[in-house]
Amino acid sequence: MKVCVPCTAPGGPETVIATPFEETDFLDYYEVHPDGRFEHLAQMRNCGGGTCVDPVEAIIHRGVDKVVVTALSPSSLLRFHNAGVEVLRTDDPTVRGSLDLLSRGGLKTISIEEYAKLERTRK
Repeated sequence: MKVCVPCTAPGGPETVIATPFEETDFLDYYEVHPDGRFEHLAQMRNCGGGTCVDPVEAIIHRGVDKVVVTALSPSSLLRFHNAGVEVLRTDDPTVRGSLDLLSRGGLKTISIEEYAKLERTRK
């Protein structure tokens, strides 16, 4: 499966996941294999050359199956949901740890309903 993990500079599996999603430095793309291995496919800088991209659109146009986040806005979640990209929430702040959890089925999907429950418990 093709997965995107928004992360801080310098990117790669040894960095941490960007929080919140909308303030990511890099979008790292991985192929996660059924045996748990993952390979780094590509990296895209969010604000390279002074021009920021819309990270949601960038991920959708890459044909990603899933995106792994620690936090994101309701509008980003809705846009992913409408595009058919599954959003997974991780409690592990590291890219490598989160990809390991993903390969073992340890991440949960954030549905629109689940997001509403999370927001109510934060208040």
